[in-house]
Amino acid sequence: MHFRLHGRLVETRVAGRSLAGNLLGDPAERDLLVYLPPDYDTSQRRYPVVMLLPGFAATHRSMVAWTPWKRSTIEALDDQIVRGECAPTIVAMPDSTTRFGGSQFLDSPVTGRHQSYLAEEIVAAAARSPGEAAAASARSAS
Repeated sequence: MHFRLHGRLVETRVAGRSLAGNLLGDPAERDLLVYLPPDYDTSQRRYPVVMLLPGFAATHRSMVAWTPWKRSTIEALDDQIVRGECAPTIVAMPDSTTRFGGSQFLDSPVTGRHQSYLAEEIVAAAARSPGEAAAASARSAS
């Protein structure tokens, strides 16, 4: 069984200045997946932006990963939005994977400055991408 999204996913790349020069040699340019709610293209409303971070050894794509018998995190959110159980929300899912499996979202000379990358560069990128109408006060990290 596959669940169809009513909203949509947009994929972009972010050049992470905070990640450049890390001692692992991991790339500084990273993917950013953005979920847009079903009414995004037809509404003039302002949307909150939530940054959804994966657990250690998972990736940004884990949130949209398809399994045969279970909805992904984004499919579940999409369904709740359609049923009126959750306000339409933009979700930013950044790639913070390292050679060790994850960054733990800390600033480190070894793995890169991932906390700064999220707080400064991803927040700014999410505001420029589809969903730019989100107010700064509506942002949250999860």
